[in-house]
Amino acid sequence: MRARLMRLADGAIRLPEIVRRRRFGAQTMADHAAFSAKNSHCTCCTKSLHLLTRKHRCNLCGHFVCDRCWSVKEMETQDTHRITPVRMCSRCMEFVENGDYSAVKPNSLGKIQVKRDPIDHPPSNKALARLLQKELRSSSGARKNSVRTVIQYLMDQETEDEQERQARSIRLSSDSADQEYLDVLDGGLEVPSVPLYKCILANATKRNYPITMPKTAANGSVPDAPLPLNEKERLAAIARSRIMDLEDASELDMLCTLAASQLDCNISIVTVVTADQMTVLGSNKEDLRRVTLPREHSFCQHTVMTSKPLLVPHPEADVRFQNINGRTAFDVRFYCGFPIVDESNTMIGSFCCMDQKTHEMTQSQYSAMKKLAAAAGLVVRSKKTACV
Repeated sequence: MRARLMRLADGAIRLPEIVRRRRFGAQTMADHAAFSAKNSHCTCCTKSLHLLTRKHRCNLCGHFVCDRCWSVKEMETQDTHRITPVRMCSRCMEFVENGDYSAVKPNSLGKIQVKRDPIDHPPSNKALARLLQKELRSSSGARKNSVRTVIQYLMDQETEDEQERQARSIRLSSDSADQEYLDVLDGGLEVPSVPLYKCILANATKRNYPITMPKTAANGSVPDAPLPLNEKERLAAIARSRIMDLEDASELDMLCTLAASQLDCNISIVTVVTADQMTVLGSNKEDLRRVTLPREHSFCQHTVMTSKPLLVPHPEADVRFQNINGRTAFDVRFYCGFPIVDESNTMIGSFCCMDQKTHEMTQSQYSAMKKLAAAAGLVVRSKKTACV
């Protein structure tokens, strides 16, 4: 009995340590090899860090800190099945402790990846086609025109030979009857399946840019908005695309409805991140359309940091997102964002889904989101042509 009580006591003593290392495992650590730390003062105490000062880089924010403002902790990950030591600055420690980990399971720690579809999973093309048929039958006026346009965009992406593509393009036009659209959809939409090894995600294991934390996690404080290396080119591409001039974005709203259905999410949005803010151009939720947020309070400030899709299964625990208004306003606990690119493959927008519960993303969902994001790009380019 005494030995058993001693084991229980030892386990109770170690419990906070186990909890803390799992909380670190829910974070995306900085890849020190991808960028260099350039801060000349400690990010925690602001002590000057001259050449001879003893300093180290925090594994989470990626910045230099002085010898007094860091400590070594343990991080648990399930993909490597091991406990890893990490160096953590005191400011990042506060943000880690501030997160909500109530829904984070041990098997979700570590590498973020797309999952293989279950054997009995229904094909995405059939589900998309059925939803479009339902929308076409039930809608009228401007909404019906938007549904017809979206069907044309989705069909135009299909990987058929040129002769078949031209035949279908002639078959479906603005003058085509609704029944012709319904007949085409009877065969389902072509949703090319992205091989699992090509379902690449941004920051799946590490983050290739630093994050700059505020002085405290209290009062809803958030990190500074990071800037991608191609920020100047990205903003120029947004200006050229005239995407911010879109007034009628009903096709984007329709694409968001399709995306929310495919991922079983409550919210889907199309956004643009400009120098200081994020603007919602389209959504399946009417009250979100044309909503703006300060850039540092948006999810998409991080989506634009890379051309790869961003998947965040637990933003409520992630130090980057836990306090941002884009998360707290709707209690968002799942986010994914796919890039919308222009003709030169420069990212001009994001196609996103969010929900109040966490999700895994499957191979077919990744493939469907990629197709829908590409269709959103076609919508933007067609609107640009119409404005000229």
